[in-house]
Amino acid sequence: LLARLDTVTTLQEWRRLCDEAAAADPTWGEPLARRAEATLALDRAAASEIERGDLSFDVARDALLELDQAIARDPARAGDYRLRRARLCMSAPGVPSTRAAAARQAVMDARRLAGGEGVILALVEARLKALAGDWGAVVEQCNTALRLEPERADAYLLRAEAKLRTGDLLELVKRQVLVAGEACWFAESAEQRSMSR
Repeated sequence: LLARLDTVTTLQEWRRLCDEAAAADPTWGEPLARRAEATLALDRAAASEIERGDLSFDVARDALLELDQAIARDPARAGDYRLRRARLCMSAPGVPSTRAAAARQAVMDARRLAGGEGVILALVEARLKALAGDWGAVVEQCNTALRLEPERADAYLLRAEAKLRTGDLLELVKRQVLVAGEACWFAESAEQRSMSR
């Protein structure tokens, strides 16, 4: 059921699939953790239609409750879900200090649950460094996490954000733009040559 999330076109359908998966396995927290992503997006959109100006962090309340339910269902992965709670807090509306404080608390909870080593601990340290703005250290910790678990999508995403913030990817972007520009030029040139024959 969760594999079908790649094919959905609406947030409502996303949540419906997550509900089906949650009902199919009451001991698995992942469907509720995934549902929380869509819940925040929907609640934020609904709130923005009613209110003007900055939205409150309270908009994230339902999504955070769903993550808490995921933790209750699947305590063995509580550290992982706490990290995802931190990411959700950072993407929630509200003043930056409120978001950062909630994210830091979630990360500290994840650190307590992670033990002395492993991919979760590396990601905890990466997230703490991100909250402190130490993006070079974020890259290092994400690299550690990816050595331990090469398929870890959130480590790739956080590392990409860190590299963008440090400017490491700017040259790559410039090269891609240059290549795209050259490709357009070659296509136009080829078309002009074919028309002149």
